[in-house]
Amino acid sequence: MYGVIDIGSTSVRLMVTDGKRVQKKINTTRLAENMGAANILQPVNSERTAQAVAEFYFQAVQAGAREVFVYATEAVRSAKNRHAFVERVKELCGADVDVLDKCTEAEIGYLGAAANGDCCVIDMGGASTEITVGNGNRIGNEKSLPYGIVRLADLEKSGTEMVSFIGKCLTGYGNLPRFDKVIAIGGTISTMAAMKHSLEPYDPSVVNGSDLTFADIMEMYEKIRPMSFEERRKIKGLPEKRADIIAPGILMYAMILKYIGADKLTVSEGDGAEGYLIRKGILPRGFKAEYAEIL
Repeated sequence: MYGVIDIGSTSVRLMVTDGKRVQKKINTTRLAENMGAANILQPVNSERTAQAVAEFYFQAVQAGAREVFVYATEAVRSAKNRHAFVERVKELCGADVDVLDKCTEAEIGYLGAAANGDCCVIDMGGASTEITVGNGNRIGNEKSLPYGIVRLADLEKSGTEMVSFIGKCLTGYGNLPRFDKVIAIGGTISTMAAMKHSLEPYDPSVVNGSDLTFADIMEMYEKIRPMSFEERRKIKGLPEKRADIIAPGILMYAMILKYIGADKLTVSEGDGAEGYLIRKGILPRGFKAEYAEIL
């Protein structure tokens, strides 16, 4: 049994696996919220996130995990006060936080999600979005940009015109190699799939392998964009903690599909957590999980 804790910019996620079955849990802590141009983790967000990491760490140990890995992505990577956060996690649970560079973050997302053939994997987090193209286990192109759902939501709240901003942002991905299929991972796309299927409670067996077309995504955006927070709270599949930030994430997914010339994507529950263990040689390449209660 192994545990993996992903300290993301929107959420902290726990994965526990026995090498076949997988269970995942999530706590939306919004670590990257209000970081601003100074890239400073805010004290309340930082403490809330560190406490969530410690709670998941001890849950994994109690479940029988022989080792628990903890890694962090863009919010911690870019923060000027990241060392204080890393030290706080260590103080609370004794875990060493592996702060991933952009290439490694893109690689583990690809390894956890990629199917056979030429594949494009999109991984939108809270503070960054990676697009990686490869064939099977071979990665041919990877690029990370420092804009994810939390940072986009902060910009939207400040009055930024999102269509033009995202359009300029996407040019940073450049020209991508050829691919046959698009796979998307992360909390934003999983939430979008849950909304499409009106899932309450969330069911990973329905989300995994679910397709979202460009038309689906645009229809979702046009429906939710003018809604108030109270109206969004009533949408099945949309967690309350994501209700006020989901719209710019949906828009960015639509614009990414248009930018890369694809008309649909497939949602994968397999993501960077599995990819992290694959990269370490603990899980086999091409690992596909059986989702079951093991905690």
